[in-house]
Amino acid sequence: MTCTKSKITLDATALDRLINDPEGVLADPEAFWSGYRAQALSRRWAEVVGVDIDYAAWRNQVEAWARLPLEERREHLLVRNYEAIRAAQESIHELALPHICAFMPPGADLSATIRFGTFLPARAFAIEDIVFNIAAPYWRGNPSNILNQIVHEIGHVGYGYCREVGRPDEHPDKAVAGVLGMVQNEGLCSYIAYTAQHIYPAPDDVDFHLADDPGAVERLFADVDEILAGTQTLAEPELDKLIWDKGVMDRAAYIVGLRMCELIDRRLGRQALIQSLLDGPSAFTRVYNGIAPADRLVAARFLD
Repeated sequence: MTCTKSKITLDATALDRLINDPEGVLADPEAFWSGYRAQALSRRWAEVVGVDIDYAAWRNQVEAWARLPLEERREHLLVRNYEAIRAAQESIHELALPHICAFMPPGADLSATIRFGTFLPARAFAIEDIVFNIAAPYWRGNPSNILNQIVHEIGHVGYGYCREVGRPDEHPDKAVAGVLGMVQNEGLCSYIAYTAQHIYPAPDDVDFHLADDPGAVERLFADVDEILAGTQTLAEPELDKLIWDKGVMDRAAYIVGLRMCELIDRRLGRQALIQSLLDGPSAFTRVYNGIAPADRLVAARFLD
């Protein structure tokens, strides 16, 4: 398959059900959570990252939504946002896909279904399909922010393809390899989205503001060092919490990985960056360290 011929499908069945029949959803919540893929995958995401879904809060949100007249629900901002994204589906294929494919090896298949819901525990994630919470406050009511994040999430499909067809990572320490993999994965997707702002501007994206703040970047590099040190000193639950708190919530993996990808891309070229995706996280980190300033090395003591 030619990468740019990948098929991106938008699905809003869960969103449509909540718009048109919130009372039915409330009458049988379990049928809704198990019967709609956006909901079922949200449960899977929560299990993977160790987050408890607050079903009581979810029910309160749906009850408040149900109190709105149907016409008001249909004209709500979150519905208009989805309609704006659906109207941009052609641009996803014509503009976004070629941009993402430029970071991938030939033949990468980025085909994906993007499922839209609301009142979900995460604003967006990619597990099998891509799922978006169209009502997340993070989007600031701006569909362009969501479209830029769609670029990021499709990037995860490409990263998964690269790891599937590429070499297994060589690092013997699974904890270290896991951290380096997260940094490469989230960093690549963040970099692809960061460089897609000429297609979909994302003025409210927190990651991009962090990436442009030298002080924040310095702090986040130190956070990645702390996580890597923790792989040798912390029990698994404490390490998982540190990875979640600093790597994910504080965005260290995303911003450090973005800057690593950027340096390889600018100094060594796009093909070197693509090859690092195929060679694995440890090789990627070694390539980066070979051109990085001495005070910005990553995992140097783990890669000797």
